Amino acid sequence: MKIFRIRWWSRLFDSISYGIKRRFGRFLGGIWATARFFTWPIRGTIQWLVQGWQRSNFRNLLFGIPAILALVGAGILWAAANVNARTVTNSYLDRARSAIDKKDYKSAEVYLQRLIDTSSSNSNQAQFDLGEVFENTDRPQRAMSIFNKLAPNDRRGYPPAHRKQAVFFAEQLNSQSTGDDIRLVRHHLTHSDGQRTPIVARAWASYYLALNQAEPAIERLEEAVREFPELSLLLGNLYLSTGEMENAKASFTNASEFLRERVEKDPYNRAARVTFADTLLKLGELDECRAVLELGMKLDPDGPYKQLLASLFTNRHDMMAQEKGAPVSVLLTALRQALNYDPTFAPAYERLVSYGTATVDGGGDLSEILADVIAQGEEPGLAHFAMSILKWKQNDVESARFHLERAYRLTPDMPFVANNLAWILATEEPSDVPRALEILEPAAQKYPNEPRLQDTYGTILMKLDRWNDALDKLERALINQQKPDQRIKLHEKLAEVYDHLKQPQLAEKHRAYAQGAPESPVPLTPAP
Repeated sequence: MKIFRIRWWSRLFDSISYGIKRRFGRFLGGIWATARFFTWPIRGTIQWLVQGWQRSNFRNLLFGIPAILALVGAGILWAAANVNARTVTNSYLDRARSAIDKKDYKSAEVYLQRLIDTSSSNSNQAQFDLGEVFENTDRPQRAMSIFNKLAPNDRRGYPPAHRKQAVFFAEQLNSQSTGDDIRLVRHHLTHSDGQRTPIVARAWASYYLALNQAEPAIERLEEAVREFPELSLLLGNLYLSTGEMENAKASFTNASEFLRERVEKDPYNRAARVTFADTLLKLGELDECRAVLELGMKLDPDGPYKQLLASLFTNRHDMMAQEKGAPVSVLLTALRQALNYDPTFAPAYERLVSYGTATVDGGGDLSEILADVIAQGEEPGLAHFAMSILKWKQNDVESARFHLERAYRLTPDMPFVANNLAWILATEEPSDVPRALEILEPAAQKYPNEPRLQDTYGTILMKLDRWNDALDKLERALINQQKPDQRIKLHEKLAEVYDHLKQPQLAEKHRAYAQGAPESPVPLTPAP
């Protein structure tokens, strides 16, 4: 029975196995073949190790594998540490820059300082960013200390710091800059890696302007003006200097558009308004220029707008004077408008005086022309004044006095008319010194820094023997007088005044200057 059971079971197993092989043999064979194919590297390696183990050199190599693995592991750990350090460094740098973008300079400073203290990588970048933080938080000395360290003046350093230094030193260049100042700008520009950005182009333009090289300066300004439109005015002036009129006009137009927008946004910006007016003047837009300046005068009464308006109308006079056939009365009207804005505006006064000495085209009679202007009632006050100059030049003092009297009655607020009339009344016979003082005193007190008025005022006081008062006026005149011939006359008067005041040393000093001694500063060595 037992035997039967075994045989039955065995036969059953064989039958099942045969059935499986028959039904699934190909499938299982494929799996086995695939497994052998993909595991052959492992089986081959094991076979190679077993065979190699029988050789001593191979066994030594296997014994050294742990050391090799340890060395490789150490390298991997070192690389991982560096990657981690760089990650931390970049994280600090990113956070610092994000804080700078948000103007959170306090946080940015903390991140950058940690980065500088804990890492040598990106150190230059971190220090540069820290310098900019100091710059933006009103700590210029600390900022410059960092930039100077990163970009020394005598060797190559960190390029962005050289750019920063170049821009800073270029802004300091002017007509008084020395060769060393100019070379310093070039040194930093040369080591800024030649970046062609608008701000670097502006620095190069300043460098070339300091060397009076217009052409390369124009080339750089054409690059810089894309980002800095306020440079259009400077570019236009350079075009003018090189005779490129069309380019100059285009640049002035761009400048006017930029400045118009700035003035509209900030009507009280004095510098922008003045520059805008100057640009309009260059474009010949005189009416708009006048409107811009008059609005400035209303908004900012203490600004320089009266002088600028006087200059505007003096320029208008000059432009009309160049046109043939311009009526004298129209030209005098332009000068009157100039003097209405600024009664002491010297250029307008000088042009007015020139009408008394002008040469008439075709050999005409200047006296007849001025008389015709007076007779027609067109600017008679200024025409009388011009006629007085003409008669004075002809040594006709009586006629000069008459025309000055008429000019003073018609234009009593013009200080130069009062000045000339007072001078004749005080110095020419028949003299009337008290009336001269009465006429001049209001104008001289209103304009205490006008040297011609103070000169005449002091001269009248000398004739009244008021020596101390005369000294006050004449010394004030000397302070503000720039013309050498007029200074000589003032020194002569001051010498006389000091003689009467019993001050011989000062009298001799002024007498020496009146005789031509050079008026140069005297060096003084301080006591130890």
